[in-house]
Amino acid sequence: MIHKKYLILFAILISHVLLSDEIHAQNNLNLTTVDQLSFEYFNAQDWNKLIDLGKKANRENIEFYYLNYRMGIAYYSKKNYRKAISFFEKVINSIPNDAIAKEYLYYSYLLGGRTNDAIKVLSSLSSDHLKKVEFYNTNNLFNGLGLEYKYSSFQDYAINKDVNEEIEQKTRNYMNYFSIDLMNYTQKNSTFYFNFSTINGGNSLYNYKYSPEVIDEKLNQYQLYFSWDKNITKGLSVNMSLTYMRENLKWYDYQYSNGNGNSSSLIYDGGTNNFVGTISFTKSNRNLDFTIGSSISSINNEKQAQPFTNLVWHPFGNTSFFSSTNASYQYNFSNNKNNVILKQSFTAKIGGKLNVKAFGLYGKVYNYVDDNGLSIYNNLDAIEYWYGFNAKYYLNKTTEIYMSYRLDRQTNTYLDNNTEKEIGYNVNSILLGLRFKF
Repeated sequence: MIHKKYLILFAILISHVLLSDEIHAQNNLNLTTVDQLSFEYFNAQDWNKLIDLGKKANRENIEFYYLNYRMGIAYYSKKNYRKAISFFEKVINSIPNDAIAKEYLYYSYLLGGRTNDAIKVLSSLSSDHLKKVEFYNTNNLFNGLGLEYKYSSFQDYAINKDVNEEIEQKTRNYMNYFSIDLMNYTQKNSTFYFNFSTINGGNSLYNYKYSPEVIDEKLNQYQLYFSWDKNITKGLSVNMSLTYMRENLKWYDYQYSNGNGNSSSLIYDGGTNNFVGTISFTKSNRNLDFTIGSSISSINNEKQAQPFTNLVWHPFGNTSFFSSTNASYQYNFSNNKNNVILKQSFTAKIGGKLNVKAFGLYGKVYNYVDDNGLSIYNNLDAIEYWYGFNAKYYLNKTTEIYMSYRLDRQTNTYLDNNTEKEIGYNVNSILLGLRFKF
């Protein structure tokens, strides 16, 4: 009977020989060896070994259809969708009608955060595959509907509750925001987005030049927004948008008489028309999306240009975690209020249905254009910085809800005996949103 220790030594020797053969084979790679080993690793779903083999083969200029297919699926299985993209692109370059590779490429684009490229792949899919991927119904006039409501609470920062000859100040008391948007994905590599929003708010004006009483100011603002996103070529897209905003202000002077309550008289009724146009280009390469663009605007009768850059980094090749870094420069043609503004955000996916984002901004924001013209901060006072968080939850494939909290630090400028002074205060905002896809 063979002793147990000899059996163990024999097993170790055989393993060593087999391992040596495999190492030797990998050190002397040829097409046949790579094909055989990659097939074995693929069947065993040993994605790490398959990827290592593929990298070595690539360094020795060994590349073929099945290796690209296997490497694409390996990276896809490890959820590194951005790495998988290049391999599925090579497969399709070899065999343009490979339906399975197209489907893998579509999902790699989509799950890798390159939506514009994913939409472009749709136009090459068959009707059966379009139903299978369950993308938006491209035959509908609109493919998405969104609703948002935001309430802002302002810290009390009035210097004096009475009107006198020393203090001249305007303070904001409340503000409500509501928006509705419609989105359309077409089969021609374009996305159209429409948004209508309204703001109503109330201010108090302390100024003896206008009235011996506190003047109640009502704000009503209406905004129309349209954007067009076009995929120019693989990894390159252009975005153009137009915004029209109408701001109406009314002043009411409250007078008291004989203890019979109060009455108000309208002493001012006016408004301004504001316009913004933006254009930007986004280039996607590996794990980075780089955007460069600019806006031209006329806000509060001040004309300005605001060039900007934005860098989105997907360190893991997917949307489970990514960061966005934005820098913009406000150049005001009407005065010298030129500012550099920095924004930063980090987004993470928790589980399969929850996304959370932390964000912040630093810079003196006044007449600031954000989100490619969708958000215009024609605020009463300058914003020094803000920070907050956002949480988005997917109820199902077609419905999502989200909420956002933000704290702004703003600076109010007032006159004290004709001397300009400043006071800082906080604004807390909560936004609730609901979005449907169809």
